[in-house]
Amino acid sequence: MGEETDPWRALRQGLADLGGGQPPTPGSGRLGAALALFREVDGDLELLLTRRRDDLTHHPGQISFPGGRVEPGEGIAEAALREAHEECDLDPTTVEVLGTLPAFYIPPSRFWLQVVVGGWSAPHPLLPAEAEVAAIVPVRLGVLRDPERWRVVRLSTRGESWAWDLDGGHLLWGATGMVTAVLLELLDPEWHGGTELAELPADREVSPWATEVALPRAGPARLRGTPEVAVGALHAAPGAGVGDAARVTAQAVAQLAGPTARVVVLAGPGRTGEVGIDAAAVLLEAGRDVTVVLTAARALPEALADRVRLFGGELPSADVVVDALTGRGLRGAAEGAVRDVILALRGSGAPVVAIDLPSGTHPEEGLVGDAVAADVTLALVAPADGLFRPGMGPFVGDLYLVGHGGRAGAADPIVRVVADDG
Repeated sequence: MGEETDPWRALRQGLADLGGGQPPTPGSGRLGAALALFREVDGDLELLLTRRRDDLTHHPGQISFPGGRVEPGEGIAEAALREAHEECDLDPTTVEVLGTLPAFYIPPSRFWLQVVVGGWSAPHPLLPAEAEVAAIVPVRLGVLRDPERWRVVRLSTRGESWAWDLDGGHLLWGATGMVTAVLLELLDPEWHGGTELAELPADREVSPWATEVALPRAGPARLRGTPEVAVGALHAAPGAGVGDAARVTAQAVAQLAGPTARVVVLAGPGRTGEVGIDAAAVLLEAGRDVTVVLTAARALPEALADRVRLFGGELPSADVVVDALTGRGLRGAAEGAVRDVILALRGSGAPVVAIDLPSGTHPEEGLVGDAVAADVTLALVAPADGLFRPGMGPFVGDLYLVGHGGRAGAADPIVRVVADDG
């Protein structure tokens, strides 16, 4: 990098001021690390980005930083450099770490992400990993400062955020776009010339989340051995009773966690909460370690009397979580204790089973605010239209229908809902 010039000093100082070295997240939340790597090219800085393969389950085709999960015992910088080596064949010894950004939460993937910022002191040829990276996409800051490239993305859960139309039809947006905007701000607080996102014309608004891989989620079923039914072949079903729904929920939990797993049931005041509480009773009877967390006081089975607590700001440790907060009862953004529980769940890396609908989502509109991101969703009647709205796939995970009336009227206890052929 030679003699340090103003941009490098600005990055170092800005990162130090942000305090990126602080602990990233409480609890056992899943933590990822990414590398934002800069190098000097013809008097400008260039940022190293990648484009993910189009056939990946998570974030297909998106522009991103090299990165991935932090392994046990691994430091943030160590993980970011390892991932960059695995994805791009980057030699870690050619990178000078300048600092780290504070971690932030990415709701769809339920990961806390911490970005390591580096300077590429000895650039060399890179090679994208064939299994994950479709292309390496270097972008000069001059391109990001070009007003013709600016776009705006509006998401109900995150408000407005910057996006950029890059060469080759690539769109830089999402978590990577948010981080890029922060880095530009550190380098030059006036990089956008005072233009606010709300001032961008309507033709600059983009909705990339509306074209992401749609629900149902592709890939192996998380609940093994479950019959499959295509969306178009779903039959009307009377709906599962509370007892049946509770038993199926308990069976799903048993598949996702071992016999000694700690199960936490998050129960709201309505019928969905009743299903969660009855599922907790079934699990307790089977010898499971169960804790029920309520958002409001309600009647409970006597067997659960010493297993229940009112939410007080933190959630107990869990190996699997049952989301029985709202189901279809929500008609606006989550508020009060329900929203507080949803936010507290960000500190857990445990798999989540949502009953009927991930809490915080609207049964017709889908995402309307902060929401639970589930690994498994168990619909108790015909799946709500909101489950199929754009952007909902990562929040729903695997979709199952309890008590589906198929096979000449016989009811399967549970079926997995899959995409129609073709």
